[in-house]
Amino acid sequence: MYNQFIATRKKGRRPATESNTAGAAKTVSISARSKSELKEWGERMNLTPGPRTQSEIRGMSSQQVLWEEAWNGEEYNKALALPDKIKAHKDIDSQWKAKKFWDADSTEGATPDEYKALTADFKKFIDTYPQYKTPHADENNQRLFDWLRDRHMAPIFSNLVLAFEATAMEGRLWLSPSAIAAGKESEVFGTDHHAFHLLVQPQRRNADADDGLSADEYLEANKDVFADKRVPPIIAAREAKANATAAHFAQAETVSASSGSTKVVNYPQEQHAVPPQPDKASFRKKINSMTADQIQQECSINPTFKKALDQME
Repeated sequence: MYNQFIATRKKGRRPATESNTAGAAKTVSISARSKSELKEWGERMNLTPGPRTQSEIRGMSSQQVLWEEAWNGEEYNKALALPDKIKAHKDIDSQWKAKKFWDADSTEGATPDEYKALTADFKKFIDTYPQYKTPHADENNQRLFDWLRDRHMAPIFSNLVLAFEATAMEGRLWLSPSAIAAGKESEVFGTDHHAFHLLVQPQRRNADADDGLSADEYLEANKDVFADKRVPPIIAAREAKANATAAHFAQAETVSASSGSTKVVNYPQEQHAVPPQPDKASFRKKINSMTADQIQQECSINPTFKKALDQME
């Protein structure tokens, strides 16, 4: 990358007619839809008008971009008017003297240490957007650096992302669908690819934003993604089995008696097979000949009869 930076500086500025304004709005590759269709689609996706941020816009699909333009145009255009990251890096002196870095007539430029830092930022950009790396990498680099040079913006990571989004949405980059499993093509040009909305999205999370967060803080920051609190069925079954086993051993402990190595467990009597019958044939014959009402009446007037029945249980 070191030679690429030097080569880019020496080429000078492009004609003003080829420049693009900072914060240019995204364009989409799919055909326009009617407002009524977009409204129905937005209702299905639970979209509501309101303020938008640059990070939200970068994660939008082409279809949502159309919806935003049709039904949330004021807030959407406001977010695109001046990107947050351009505001944050508007001071040229704080960007390794960016104007002098790109100025072909300047004798001052980035120091070796600064070039090393810029190269590390470019590597981070490639790792975040692997679809950018294609056989036409030099052509991509030239367009990316031209975009930055026209705006006197140093090629640091945040500015590279802005340049990538702007030039990709204009259809001026070669991108690799196969690098991100978005297609079999090794490279495509323009915005006509069926998975173009994936080709302009980062493929790796921003570690700078997430590192240092505790698990609870990360969960709170991503609560919309992790909102489902249901216990998976396999975990619920495992916990139920563990609870039943614990309850069994707790119950067995209360009816156990130990003496040395001998342990006796007094399990309650359980009924198996057919209900128990009276030992005396005469008594068994008597209750078999009685109705339920007659048995109930006999129990109320004859305690001995009731006791005999109770012993059968």
